[in-house]
Amino acid sequence: MHRLAGICEGRPDIVGLYIHHPRAEPPVVAALCRYVSEGGALLAIHGASASFKGNGSYSDLLGASFTGHRRLSHREIRLVAGGPSSLLGLPESVGVTDEVYEHEFHRDVDVWYRWDDLDSPGSAPPAVWTRRYGDGRVACVTPGHRAAVWRSPGVAEIISAVVTWLLHTESFS
Repeated sequence: MHRLAGICEGRPDIVGLYIHHPRAEPPVVAALCRYVSEGGALLAIHGASASFKGNGSYSDLLGASFTGHRRLSHREIRLVAGGPSSLLGLPESVGVTDEVYEHEFHRDVDVWYRWDDLDSPGSAPPAVWTRRYGDGRVACVTPGHRAAVWRSPGVAEIISAVVTWLLHTESFS
């Protein structure tokens, strides 16, 4: 994790995290936050949204704090009608076998997809969301526990659209 600070200082177009680390040194998180707030882009995938527990700066960056996950099962993620992603021609739903990650949201986020919540109808947790952070952009994609998720054409479309949004290469918000 100590190399992450140096990567951010190099000002890449995008930083992608597909990790799970319980904690990071405060200077590493500070470098990541500074990178994004100065116009960088962060893509946090699956366990990255559950990393650095208890670090308020990281939770603020993502717009949410990880609270737990449900057991591995087959679920659908469903496009949120009227959200920014609904303009992109993305699939209405994508089936994945994965863990449903749950978060406490404490910042404004634009939810692109929600888990089809069969356990508690009406309380479907967000599965994909984006937000602005300073002059930069953040996207969280919570499916990704198993390799089969990455072989899904629907997931590939979602990741492609999220990266496009992160890099400002389309005119949608």
